Amino acid sequence: MQKSKLMFVFLIVGLLAAFSFSAASAQDKVQIRWFVGLGAGTDGDLPEQQQAVVDDFNASQNDIELVLEVVDNAQAYTVLNTEIAAGNAPDIVGPMGVRARASFPGAWLDLSDLIASTNYDLSDFDPALVDFYHLEDQGQVGIPFAVYPYFMMYNKDLFDEADLPYPPANYGDPYVDADGNEHEWNLDTVADLAKVLTVDESGNDATMDGFDNTKIVQ
Repeated sequence: MQKSKLMFVFLIVGLLAAFSFSAASAQDKVQIRWFVGLGAGTDGDLPEQQQAVVDDFNASQNDIELVLEVVDNAQAYTVLNTEIAAGNAPDIVGPMGVRARASFPGAWLDLSDLIASTNYDLSDFDPALVDFYHLEDQGQVGIPFAVYPYFMMYNKDLFDEADLPYPPANYGDPYVDADGNEHEWNLDTVADLAKVLTVDESGNDATMDGFDNTKIVQ
């Protein structure tokens, strides 16, 4: 499998409900279902890239048949819940992030024993990424495959003009306003900042329309 083909975090996870591999009777192959849709895996041409990985893998050997199951993100959580409840869960799920990982507590297989029994080398991965998918009381529920970076662009001049500190540069850091107050860096904080930074033709910002800017600027 060529890692260069997929530039995202490909989380290898097994579902406790369906980790026993099902043999395809016609060809006597072990069939492995790969579920895509909880994260960014349906964006752009990623499904085509994932299918290429599947095709390459299937052509490389005759024992396993990898089957790709792509579900639109808007329906993916419901579909996966339904499959788990019906005892028809996939064997691999990914890519996924924090929300997806936390949305199915107890469903993921602890891969620790499999990693140990196969002497799988995790040294190629950033230890922080490996640890990110090690959950208390659940074990090692995933393996990072590659990095799919997220980033946000902002106009420093607008923040300077409004005398607002810049957004946090590190994942998990809070936004610290001009008075040193910390705000969780989430969509609500982004919306608050956007309102303060938005002005009309007269130079009045969105706070003039009832927005309480004391949450950000005090």
